Amino acid sequence: MQLAQKKVQEEQKILAEKEAIRQEAELKASMGAKAWKLHKKHPDWSIEDCKNVADNRIWIGMTYDMIKAQRGLPNSANPSNYGNGIRWQWCWYNYTPSCFYDHNNDDIIDSYN
Repeated sequence: MQLAQKKVQEEQKILAEKEAIRQEAELKASMGAKAWKLHKKHPDWSIEDCKNVADNRIWIGMTYDMIKAQRGLPNSANPSNYGNGIRWQWCWYNYTPSCFYDHNNDDIIDSYN
């Protein structure tokens, strides 16, 4: 009796693994190769964020790491502190928009130009 039960459990495990592989392949196909690579490297990013980064979209609320994934390291990174905390300006010279700003030092883009 236990042998048959063990065999059923093993078969269920194999079916679950196959289903997980199928779902992963389906997700990969729907995302595109570049977005899929970003998703694997940054599992904490949403699928939509990975697609947007892969498509070189820019938005308020994206993270500094997302911009680096699109463009690489900035040409300049300028911190400033006028008494109310550190603010960052990151600039890429050969891109438009070229500069991104973090007004509260949380690595989330608050504005850009």
